[in-house]
Amino acid sequence: MLNVTMPPIPATKPTVVAGILVKAGDVVEAGQELFSVETGKRAVPITAPESGTISQVLVAEGDVVAADDVLAIIEERGSTAPATGAIRNNAGDAGQSQRAELLIIGGGTGGYVTAIYAAKKGIQVTLVEQAELGGTCLNRGCIPTKTLVASASLLRDILHASEWGLVMEGTARPNMDAIIARKDRIVRELVDGIEYLVAKNRIRLLRGTARFEGNKTVVVDGEKTQRLSFSNCIIATGSAIRPLDVPGADLPKVLDTDQALDSTTLPSSIAIVGGGVTGVEFALMYANLGVHVTILARRSRLLHVFDEDASAAITASATARSIRVELGADVKGFAEQPDGTVLTTFEAQGEMRQVSSTCVLLAGGRKPVTDGVGVETTDIAVDSKTGAIVVDEHMRTNVDSIYGIGDVNGLDML
Repeated sequence: MLNVTMPPIPATKPTVVAGILVKAGDVVEAGQELFSVETGKRAVPITAPESGTISQVLVAEGDVVAADDVLAIIEERGSTAPATGAIRNNAGDAGQSQRAELLIIGGGTGGYVTAIYAAKKGIQVTLVEQAELGGTCLNRGCIPTKTLVASASLLRDILHASEWGLVMEGTARPNMDAIIARKDRIVRELVDGIEYLVAKNRIRLLRGTARFEGNKTVVVDGEKTQRLSFSNCIIATGSAIRPLDVPGADLPKVLDTDQALDSTTLPSSIAIVGGGVTGVEFALMYANLGVHVTILARRSRLLHVFDEDASAAITASATARSIRVELGADVKGFAEQPDGTVLTTFEAQGEMRQVSSTCVLLAGGRKPVTDGVGVETTDIAVDSKTGAIVVDEHMRTNVDSIYGIGDVNGLDML
């Protein structure tokens, strides 16, 4: 038996069953429209995930439905025993090798966009994701940071309203609970939108971790273990935070960017390790929220990958916000002080220095995610220094029909 479930549909109004096109006993084909649901003035078709016979219809016209509600049950053709299934994950048993025309490992910016494009071209796509669709950019990177930056920038504008001839009564101050809640709400809406597009384009979504077993087979470990062969495979596993290997890096008040994005506690001061895009963005955001910020940048200037004029402009902006910038800073370690602050020791210009802060943010960079993917069981070439999958100008690995896109190839990291 296979459940026909309601996919997530981004909407501000209730989703209502507007039409039921089948009844129990009807024989249906994969892709055939079974229901029509409406939210506001928008109609969305719900189609059969597999061919078979309608065993039960569990909703009536006018019913209000939500994501993951079961609308009907299909008895699949050739089924001899009941089996649990879902529109997102209708794979077979672990011992049975299934075929994917295009298998994409990773549902981040590279993976889900490629999946949707390929599906629109008529390719049968299987997408594997272990967490939320959207990857780092949507869930733990670009989007959440921009929402925090927007809140912080608005606060700065309000506090400088007099420069625009505006008189403000009372004092504006950040409410971190509300700021983080807004960030979470925006991220959730966008993730729901991607889930809707994946369902709309009939992309088979498997929740779990994927690992290669040789050049032609991938095993997905989720609610159950599934073995897949493929015609083509795209590795889009992205990147992860690169840890800083110094004493004290594991202290509770030494945070990584994932932790900072969820923190509802606004520190009075913070030392940020890293003078790249991530470190500078967090620094400006915290400064706009009234935090005393120190940037410890290992390079000779901020944003060293950009041209010198851009770097100088950002440095001036940081200075205008009273951000302390230490260049050429080689961090040696962290120690928690009796008063609860963190003492960061670093070397700069040939001398040892220290800075005390409420907490520390590690924003020093990322590394490609290839650990646990099983590339060592394949012939895929991996850069021994960076761990990135080696690809050519067309994103092809050295193994026929396997590609590596996005951060995992290390060419242009997020």
